[in-house]
Amino acid sequence: MHESFDFLELENLSSVAVLPDGAHIHILQKCTVCLEMQGHSSPTKLTQHDLRQASERHEILEIRWKTTSTARWRKAYADVVESAEDSAKGLAFLLMRRLGYDFCAQAPRGARVDYFMSKSNSDQDDTFIFNGPEIFGLEISGILKDPSKVRKRLQEKKERIVNGNGFKPSLIVVVEHSLPQATIEMVC
Repeated sequence: MHESFDFLELENLSSVAVLPDGAHIHILQKCTVCLEMQGHSSPTKLTQHDLRQASERHEILEIRWKTTSTARWRKAYADVVESAEDSAKGLAFLLMRRLGYDFCAQAPRGARVDYFMSKSNSDQDDTFIFNGPEIFGLEISGILKDPSKVRKRLQEKKERIVNGNGFKPSLIVVVEHSLPQATIEMVC
C-alpha cells in the first residue's frame, strides 16, 4: 500500500529507485532553482490537475524543500529549458509515487516515453520485463513559465504516443513552474 500525503518533499527524490546514487541531487537543485526563479519559496502550493478519469480532479499539494538555491546553482543550471525539464522529472517522480507507482527503468530512445513504471503493489523485480498488465509508460514535460502552454504540450505528448506507436498505457505529466501546476493524463 502506498503512502498518502498532501505534500511533496524534494529531499525524498533520494529514494526514487530508478535514479542512481547521487543523481537526485541535480534534480533537487534544478527543482529548487526553477521554483525560486518564479518567486516561490518553501513551502509552496502546487495544483495537480488529474485528467485520468472522465471528470477532471483538482488537488492542492504542498512542495517542500530544505535548501534554497545558490548563485552557483543558478549559474550551473542557466539553461532554463533543460532545468525545467529535469525539475519536471523530479516533481513527476514524487507525484507518481504518491499515486502508487514505482519506477522500473528509464525508457530507451525511440520508446516515445521517458520511463517505465509499475503499480506499487505489483510483483515487479529487478528482472523487469517491458510488458504485462501492470507496466505503464511515463512521458514528462516541463515548462518554466507559461500556463497557457500546458494543454498544448499535453496534446503534443499524447499525439506522439498515439500516432508514433508509443508504449501504452502511458501517463503524461506536464509541470508548469510559475503557478506551479502539474497536469496528469492517461493514454491507453
